[in-house]
Amino acid sequence: MAEVVVAQIYILKMEKIHLKKWFKHKKALYITDLIGRGSDTITGDYSVGASGILIENGELGYAVNEITIAGNLLDMYKNLDLANDLEFTYATNSPSIIVNQMTIAGK
Repeated sequence: MAEVVVAQIYILKMEKIHLKKWFKHKKALYITDLIGRGSDTITGDYSVGASGILIENGELGYAVNEITIAGNLLDMYKNLDLANDLEFTYATNSPSIIVNQMTIAGK
């Protein structure tokens, strides 16, 4: 029986930007961990727990945890940028991804 295995896949046709673009925003969130999964394949609605580092006025701020990030997958895919930090280190690799607008909830 034939077996299909993904060896390496990556995106080339998107504009690559420098990771420092985040620091141009007055307020941004650098997500370091996602908790659980939650997406509706019919509507595209997406919501997961997350933790990360707050970026304020171009500077790394404090760590945040137990927050929820949410959006619509189609809208997210239309409004994302890839950083230029792709490294082939593991079996699955990705550059940092900047999603330009999402809903964030938490304390």
